[in-house]
Amino acid sequence: RTPDAQDQAVFICKTILDLREEGVDLDEIAVLSRAAWHTNSLEIELGRRNIPFRKFGGQRFVEAAHVKDLSALLRVGLNPLDVSSWLRLLQLLDGVGPRRAQQMTELVTNAKGDVDRAFATHFRAARYGTALQDLCSVLRVVADESRDLGARLAAAIDYYSEQMPRKYDDASRRQGDLEALAVIAERYQSLESFLTDIAINPPELRRLSGDDPEDEWITVSTVHSAKGLEWEAVFVVHLTNGHFPIFANLNDPSAYEEERRLLYVAATRAKRLLYLMKPEQVTGRGAFGGGLSETSALLQDIPGFDSLVEKKTYTAQRQDETLEGQRLILIEVNEERLKRIQDYFDD
Repeated sequence: RTPDAQDQAVFICKTILDLREEGVDLDEIAVLSRAAWHTNSLEIELGRRNIPFRKFGGQRFVEAAHVKDLSALLRVGLNPLDVSSWLRLLQLLDGVGPRRAQQMTELVTNAKGDVDRAFATHFRAARYGTALQDLCSVLRVVADESRDLGARLAAAIDYYSEQMPRKYDDASRRQGDLEALAVIAERYQSLESFLTDIAINPPELRRLSGDDPEDEWITVSTVHSAKGLEWEAVFVVHLTNGHFPIFANLNDPSAYEEERRLLYVAATRAKRLLYLMKPEQVTGRGAFGGGLSETSALLQDIPGFDSLVEKKTYTAQRQDETLEGQRLILIEVNEERLKRIQDYFDD
C-alpha cells in the first residue's frame, strides 16, 4: 500500500534499483497495468531516475501529442525564446499554419522574447487576433514566478483544455492526462524542474536501436500485451476498484470474469517476485474525481488472501525524493575517496 500514485511510482523505482543491486537484470523486471494510462506517473519517475524502459500496449505518456502541446505552452512561459515550442504552440491557433507560425516566431526572436512588443501591431486584425491575445495573457500567468507552480499550471491547463476539442475528437479522454500532470506537478517546487522531468529522454530513444548488447530496460506494459511472457519480478499497479477491475465491469458477471482472467495473466507473469500495488488515494479517470480507494474486489475474492501475502505500507520521504534542482553524479571511488566522503557526512 502507498498513499497515492506518486508514492507507488517512487516505491517501484526504488525497488527496481534495489533488485538491480541484488543482481536482477532490468530485462527481468516488468510493470503491468490494466490500462496504459495507469503508468503515467511511473513513466515520469522512471525518466527522472534514468531507469530505461520500453512500453507496450500504449503510447508513452510524455510522447502523446496533447502532453507535448501543454509542455510547449509551459516552456514558452518559462523561456520566450524557445523557438521549437513557439512553432508548436502557435499552430494551435485556428488559421495559423507552419509558415505563419514561423513568421510570428521570428518576430518574438527579434523582440528578444518580449511578446507584447512582438505582437503589438502585427496580426491584430487577423481572424486569430483575439485568440493570440488570449494566448499571450495565459503566457503572462505562466511566466509569473510570484505565483506557485499549481496556479501557473492550472492556468495553462484551463487554456489548453479549451483548444483541445478543435484538434482532437477524444478531447475528454485526453483531459484525464492533463489532470494527471497537475497531480504529478504537486511534488515539484519549480516549473523548470517539472519540465525537465517530463522531457523525453534522448538516450532512451537511442537504446531502441539495439546496437549495444549491454543495453537493458524494464518492461512497462498493459496486461493484454504481456500474455505469454515472464519476468523474474513483476509489479501489478493500481489494484483498486475502478482501475483493476474497471468500474464498468464490476456489476457485469461475464465482464468481471474477464477482469479476473486478466489478473490471473498478470500474476502468473512473475517467476519469483510479485508486487501487488494499491494506492490509498486515487485521482482521475478510475476514481470518479478522486478519493480513498477500495482494494480490488478481485483480490478480496481470493480465499485466505491476507495469509498469502506479505503486507507493506510505503510512504516516500518527499523532500529526499524530489531532489529539486539537483543531479546525482556517480563516480568510481577508491578507499581513500570513500573515507573522505564518509568523513564529510560525519561532519
